[in-house]
Amino acid sequence: GEGGAGGGWEVEGEEEPVLSRRLLPLMAGATALQSALYLNAARCSLLSGAWAAAMARAERVVCIAAHAGDAAERCASLRRTAIALSSRAALGGRRFRLAVTHAAALVASPLPAGGEAAALREARSLLREIERRRLEVRRSNRRLAREVSAWVDEAMRQ
Repeated sequence: GEGGAGGGWEVEGEEEPVLSRRLLPLMAGATALQSALYLNAARCSLLSGAWAAAMARAERVVCIAAHAGDAAERCASLRRTAIALSSRAALGGRRFRLAVTHAAALVASPLPAGGEAAALREARSLLREIERRRLEVRRSNRRLAREVSAWVDEAMRQ
């Protein structure tokens, strides 16, 4: 669509115009640049706690990198970073299965030349962090369930 008077763009499937500040430019032919832009936007979303936006932007990097052409080597590194970031965003949103799925994809993705050991260490560290956080949340949920149960028992006695 075209920019409206209010700075919005008509987007198919959207009821309201999409504000231009919500859009990221598409750089046809500059896949490494486009991947880097989306990766930076994903990092910003991750830091602000916008887990879904961080995952969506990181997934875009993975899709763009799949069609890298000449920039395949540079985009492969960006793709690995995007998968790790997506896993961390899923972890932040307490979507543990999705975080593990992304971490497994990170382990399965091609390792960078010369940095195989560091890349594997990063992936394993991410998997350990996911497991630690999952257990932490489980313990917290059990504690909360016990407290609620005690509160309900007390309320029923009165």
